[in-house]
Amino acid sequence: MLAKAAYVLRNLASNSKDLSDQIVKAGALPPLITLLKEGSNDYFKFNAASTLGLIALHSEKAFTQMVSAGALQLIVLLLNADNYGNAARLLGYFAAKSEHWSLLIVKAGALQPLVALLKEGPEVSKAEAALALGNLATSQDRSVMIIKAGALQPLVALLKEGSQRTKEQAAYALGHLAAECEECSSQIIEAGALQPLVKQLMEGSEDSKGMVARALGYLARRSEERSTQIVTAGALQPLVSMLKEGSAIAKEQASIMLGRLAANSDQRSDGIVDAGALQPLVALLKDVSEVVKGEAAVTLGHLASANEQRSEKIVNLGVMPLLLHWMKEERSERHAAFVLGCLAGKNDQRNAQIIKAGVLQPLVAMLQEAPEYARVSVASVLGRLAATNDERSVQAVNRALLQPLVSLAKQGSEDIKALAVGVLRSLAAKSEDLRARVVKAGAPVSLLKEEVDAAAATAAADAAAAELLAEEESTKVRQCNLTNVARICHRPNALCMKSGIALHDKLLLSCELLSQSKEAEAKRKKAAKKKAQKVTRPWGTAIPFIMILRKSAALKKPSKSPPSLHSYS
Repeated sequence: MLAKAAYVLRNLASNSKDLSDQIVKAGALPPLITLLKEGSNDYFKFNAASTLGLIALHSEKAFTQMVSAGALQLIVLLLNADNYGNAARLLGYFAAKSEHWSLLIVKAGALQPLVALLKEGPEVSKAEAALALGNLATSQDRSVMIIKAGALQPLVALLKEGSQRTKEQAAYALGHLAAECEECSSQIIEAGALQPLVKQLMEGSEDSKGMVARALGYLARRSEERSTQIVTAGALQPLVSMLKEGSAIAKEQASIMLGRLAANSDQRSDGIVDAGALQPLVALLKDVSEVVKGEAAVTLGHLASANEQRSEKIVNLGVMPLLLHWMKEERSERHAAFVLGCLAGKNDQRNAQIIKAGVLQPLVAMLQEAPEYARVSVASVLGRLAATNDERSVQAVNRALLQPLVSLAKQGSEDIKALAVGVLRSLAAKSEDLRARVVKAGAPVSLLKEEVDAAAATAAADAAAAELLAEEESTKVRQCNLTNVARICHRPNALCMKSGIALHDKLLLSCELLSQSKEAEAKRKKAAKKKAQKVTRPWGTAIPFIMILRKSAALKKPSKSPPSLHSYS
């Protein structure tokens, strides 16, 4: 009867937050915790734990009460019982809920028994343990603790020999460990994870391939050596295949991965092009998913950056009409500006192609109307186009941009002023006639001096970058600092046009992450709204089962000191 009562309450709690709150108000927590502690068998205990878990996921207050009563340690003890897989799943759900909950789970002593499950548990329990460890590995400190607990070798072994689901969860856990800890990334490679991860790219399920590409992306981040090792291990061809035939998630993760490999390396970029990535990447610019389109655009930008041959191939694949269309869409304009900035450069013929495609008017509109972070990218593109020596292109830029740039140079924010001045200076340097026109349009002559204090310009760029990074922190964008911005953007730090363009180079990643954080917040709110749908099942059904629990279980005050945990060697 006890097990049945707990089972029915678990089903009720799973339906909605309202029912969970009513179960708590009816006084179900103390008897459930007592059943978890003193139940006659593990099945009773797990039903109690599962009901408590569902209630806790709906209520932070209920979770706090459970922790105070020692319930979390009792759930950890179930990792050593017959229902250990279910206990691992429950801890995994808790860990995914918040950083605070993850910290409490680790303090309750969950790491060693979870690692023991990875080594000795049945296949299903191994997958649950790997998922729980992955959800716990959301900070550098906990990632280090997980590896010190001995999780690395069992996870790599699961990649080689486990079931398909177990391999997916092992890749998930390794990806989270690599994401949070630079040292952990090197240890993962040394443990032999690279070859089985690449094999999963070739042979795994669609979900598995996306998970593996994500893990490899984290391993490649911030390391030339690891990026080269991944390419040498044979990852390029399966990643390109994912661009063509994979799921939306697989395409997104493959694009991100190829972008990280391409960044800052001509050799790896050439290898990506030779593997046939350009055509499917351009095709993805037409994809229905905004996220997939954006990641494909960023990767194309990295491939085009500072390389005339690759840029020419991308333009010849028909990318310009797509970018022109994007510039009219609010969500895609920043990606279009990024790719154009990478394509534009010292090649006067290509700059003329870009101008001829009709980008100037949309760029002017973006410069005046787009959010400030997008204007930074736009001004940088205009600076590169203004630097062309093609006479007709210079005249076109002059006609379309002169007045808006002068206006921004006078009234924009400090970083936008710097960029606008950089473009105006580039125009004025072309000829005395153009210089006279720039001055006539209202630009102060003092702004057009060719001599610029490089140190002052760099300091201004760093200050503006710091300001945007502070804004990102307030919107909970993770893992971004001045060093990473400069490194991951993979753009030269030398001042272009004596000012302004270096600012774009340092801010580009900041702008990208800030925009992504807004999209993520919108998705989170949509999911929360869907989850809040009301359930028509009557609350009164739960009352008899709470009464059964109260009558059948001795209601003792929970001990203030948690029960001792089993020791794991």
